[in-house]
Amino acid sequence: MGAVHLHDCPLEHMIPIWLIVSGVAPVFLGCSGRRNNDDSGEKSGGGCAMILGIIGLLFNMAWLICGSVWIYPNFGKMKADDFIPCTENITTGCTKDCHQPLLNFSVAMVTIDWMFFVAWSVLIGCTIRAACASRNQKESILHS
Repeated sequence: MGAVHLHDCPLEHMIPIWLIVSGVAPVFLGCSGRRNNDDSGEKSGGGCAMILGIIGLLFNMAWLICGSVWIYPNFGKMKADDFIPCTENITTGCTKDCHQPLLNFSVAMVTIDWMFFVAWSVLIGCTIRAACASRNQKESILHS
């Protein structure tokens, strides 16, 4: 959607670029952190995969924040009652608009991304909590 409508959003030219990068980045970051089996059957590359995973997480978080800053305010501008798009007949007191399906798709994508990020954060938090509780239980058994 971003590549097809790359020049159809003069209101905020970064919206189509955000869609392109947010679609391509997980593919590159997901493939680069793969662990490989060596000749002995052991998995290798765990440290590298973890570092790339952290870099990917930080990049995706920063890119999601950027997308939110570019998309939500401009969606609000176009939905406002006093929004007047620039046309051939109207050139003063108007605002450049954005291809409406592109903007609607962008709002949906950034909202879905936030929902997945929150769900993922809750899942990681619960996993860490369970691991800490298990560790504390093992330590209390050892000390008694």
